[in-house]
Amino acid sequence: MNHANLGPVRAFTPIVARTRAIHRPIEPVAYDCVKLIFVRAGSAILLSEFGEKSIRFGDVVALAANTHCGSKPEGSITVSTLYLDRDYVIDQVFWQHPALLTDRWDAQDFAGCGSRRAGCWWAYSGAGSTGR
Repeated sequence: MNHANLGPVRAFTPIVARTRAIHRPIEPVAYDCVKLIFVRAGSAILLSEFGEKSIRFGDVVALAANTHCGSKPEGSITVSTLYLDRDYVIDQVFWQHPALLTDRWDAQDFAGCGSRRAGCWWAYSGAGSTGR
C-alpha cells in the first residue's frame, strides 16, 4: 500500500486509519488502496474523475483503488479515513461470500476492483444529510 502521504509507517499493515481537519483544497490524487472516508464535521465538495459531489457531517464515501479524488472544503471539514489494502479487501470479500464466488477473480469483480472498472466511488448520506 502506498503510504507516502499517510505519515510514517514502519511495516506493512492492511489497514491504516487517519483523522484530519482539512482547511484548504486538495487536488485529486489516486491511492493504490481502497478508501473509506467518514465525515465527522463540516462539509466539502468532492472532486473526482466521475464529477463533483457534496458531502457533509454523517456521510461516508467509498473510493476504489486508483480512483482520483480531491476536495474543496466549505470552510473546514474533519474526516476519518480508512486506507484498506486492495488485496486484503478482495480476500475479505471472497472469504465472506464463498457460496457466491468461485475464486479471488470473482471476488475482485464483485468488490468492484476488477479490470472491467476503471474505478468507482459512492457516498452514503448519513444522519446529517438530506437524501441526494
